[in-house]
This record gives sequence, C-alpha cells and structure tokens, in this order.
Amino acid sequence: MEPLIAKNKARLAGAARTAHGTSAMMGDISGAYTWKTHILVPVVTVFAILSAGPLQAFPLYVRQLVDAGVFNWACDQGVRTCPEQEEALQDLYTSTFSAQMRFFILVGLAYDMYGARVASCLGALTAGLCFVGLAFMSSLDSQAWPLTQRIVMYFCFLFADLGGNLASYSLLGWMWHYPLLQTSFIGLSNAATQASGALGFVFDTLAEDGYTIVETFLVLAGLSLLSGLVFMLSCPTKRETLTQAGRVLNTHPTSLDVYSIVGWLAIKHSVKEAVGVFNLYPVQNTCMLLYISFFMAGVLTCFSGLEARYRALFDPDDAESLLAAYAALMAVLGIGLNPAAGLLFDYFGFVNIFIFTSFLALLVPLTLMVPIFWAQLLNIIFLVTWFSLFLNVISRYSVTFAPPDFFGTFTGFLTSLAGIAAYLADAILEQHSLISTAALTMLVGWGFSVYLAVIMHREDGLPYKPPKNRFG
Repeated sequence: MEPLIAKNKARLAGAARTAHGTSAMMGDISGAYTWKTHILVPVVTVFAILSAGPLQAFPLYVRQLVDAGVFNWACDQGVRTCPEQEEALQDLYTSTFSAQMRFFILVGLAYDMYGARVASCLGALTAGLCFVGLAFMSSLDSQAWPLTQRIVMYFCFLFADLGGNLASYSLLGWMWHYPLLQTSFIGLSNAATQASGALGFVFDTLAEDGYTIVETFLVLAGLSLLSGLVFMLSCPTKRETLTQAGRVLNTHPTSLDVYSIVGWLAIKHSVKEAVGVFNLYPVQNTCMLLYISFFMAGVLTCFSGLEARYRALFDPDDAESLLAAYAALMAVLGIGLNPAAGLLFDYFGFVNIFIFTSFLALLVPLTLMVPIFWAQLLNIIFLVTWFSLFLNVISRYSVTFAPPDFFGTFTGFLTSLAGIAAYLADAILEQHSLISTAALTMLVGWGFSVYLAVIMHREDGLPYKPPKNRFG
C-alpha cells in the first residue's frame, strides 16, 4: 500500500469544511449517547487524572527526592544532600520531559492501533509499573548503585509519563458518540493530562502524614493499576468508536481502520503518510513545529529549576506560596479551562484562539525576567493559561490539517519532531542556563507563532476541505 496522501494531494480535497476550519460532518450527527455514557464519562475523567504521569508535578516534589538521598551519587562520599544533587535531578526532569515529547508518536500510534479501551488500559498499566520502579529506585543506595539508579529512573519517568498521556486518551473513545461536543472531549483529555500537576498535593499531603517518597510512589502505582481496570471495563472498544465515526462521517467503519488491513506494517505506512500530510501545508506545519520547539525548550529550561529559583529569589514563605500557586493553578485551570476551551474554539474560531494563545506566549517570557513576587505569580498564571489552551490548539490543529482517521498519529508525529528540535535547543541552553536566555528562546518561538497566525488568517491559510481517509 503506497502512501497515497503524500503521492496524490488532489485526491485529499474531498469533503466540506466549516468556517472555522473544522471537519464537516456529512452523516448522522444525532449521537449515540445514553444515560450510561453520561455516567461513565465523568467516572473515566476522574481515573484519567489519577493515572496521570509524574513529570508535570516534578518541580513540587523534587525536594522530597533530595531529602530521600536520590541521586546523591553527585555528592561526596557519605554526604546525603548537596547542590550538585539538585542539579542532577533537574537535568533528569529536563531530559525526560523533552524525551517524552520526542517519543509522543508512540502514544498516537497506540491509540490509532488499539482504540480507547485497550490503549488507555495499556497506558495506565505502564504508568503503574513504572511507579513501582521509581519506588524501588528511590529506596536504592545511590552511591552504591549510581548508574543503575540513573538509567532505570530515566526510563521509569519517561514511560510513566507516556503511559499517563495514553491513559488520558481514554476519553477520546466517546468523541464520536457526542459528535457536536468533540472539542469538549478533546479538552477533557487534555485536562486529565494537565491536572497531573495536582500530584504535587498528593506528595505533600502524604509527606505530612508521615509517608516516605517510596510509599507515595507505591500509592500512585496502585491508583494507576486501578485506573487501568476501570478503563478496560468502561471505555468503548475500537470497533464501537469507529462504528460511531462511520455514522457521523457517512463512511464505512473499515475504511477508517488501516491497522485491521495491514496490521503492524501500518506503522511504517503511517510514518510515511505523516510526512506526506506534513508536506501538504509545509509552511504552516514548519512554523507550528518551530513554535512548539523553541517555546517548550525555554519553558523546560526555566521550570526544571522552579523550586531552586524561587528559593533563591524570595524568602521561604513566598517561595512556598509560588509553588503552591503553580500546583493549584495547574490543576484547577487544567480541569476547568481545558473543557471550556472547546466551547471557546467553537464560538471564536480556531485562528482567533490561536492568536490569543500567541499573545499569552509573549507575556510568559516578559514576566519571567522580572524578579518580583507579583510578576512571578503573573508568570505562573500566564504560563498555565497558555498551556491549557495550547494543548487544545495542538489537538484542533491536527483535526484541521490531517485526515479524520489520522488524529493520533499526526499529533504524535508533530509533537515528536518538536521534541527533537526542543532537545537540540535545550542542549544549547545548557551552556547558557540564564533565565534571560530561556526567555529569549521563548520569544523566538513566539515569533514563529505570530508568523503562523498571519499565514492562517489569509484566505488560503487554512484547508477549506480536510484530507479524506486513504480508502474513502
């Protein structure tokens, strides 16, 4: 099977598109929701949050890792904590977060291949097993087993976060059951991802009750494994999801499932066709890629040392207040703003919301460079708001510029490319780890977002018609 999307662009323009650039629905849009789905959706949302990955909240519990002696191989023999240890943990956070972006295509491929039920269960189980690994490694004598602890914790953090992201895709299984609320379900999925920042409260609460970091990781492992069971019992199967998608798009469900035809070989063709989809609108996609890359490189650089920076700039009470604000806003705005973003997209349109997020992207580096308490508080507000909206921007961007059955793979492909570029940019920033340098990198990313907004605002800036699936 040849990569038809890359080979024949003219054949892709086969369906109508709405004024805001979203795919038009040509079939039955009455939906397939019942009282049962109304109950299951909020239940699955809660468990998607509980099975979230550990990286969003990392700046909030890094102090507990330090106190537990994790990575104290960086200290002198017999010394439990030292500044070099904190730097090593910050490097772990930065490297695993950027690696999570580079390997995000695995999340999209798994969702497209297995569907919401199996993929989300697999993600939750992966996260649970990795939390067990983190618990074991945290109890290890770091100075006796330095290399083992570094390697195993790196992969455990990486795959725990990828698993948590895949678990949040559990909500997308109902996206076609509620065809007029698709953006809201995308928002719920993104909310579950962002709300993982609230895990910082779990670490703090359990620490106050006398639990060690090892025991906390085991508690989170149990929650993830329980979530996997809930997903397997409640989420729709791949066949059910594609059946509803076929009804809405007036297409036979089999035409939406390339994996049922060529199996694992479809991964090879999916990657080829992802390149083909990218080349349909090379300027827009390249700008989006560079926007994500530079901006996220700056964000990772400055927020990997969030706690240390606040403690260096302010007294302990103010530093704790800022860290608490970060955790609270990441959770509250993540849960509240992400689902509401779907309504904002429908009302104001994709391009207008993108312009607003671009404006927020300018405010983030500007406030970051002001070493005043209220400015840093505003910086947190702007960043969390930007992140909440931007998660939905990426999802809607994929819906706009990719075939309907290619959502997961194209989102993962774009994010993985951005992760590779962000890794290269971060390697440069490591040589100049000043906040001003990180802010400058974010401003470069903001410049690409402005150029992309100008292009998309033109008459030919958005696709008038979405690519069709490769069989329909």
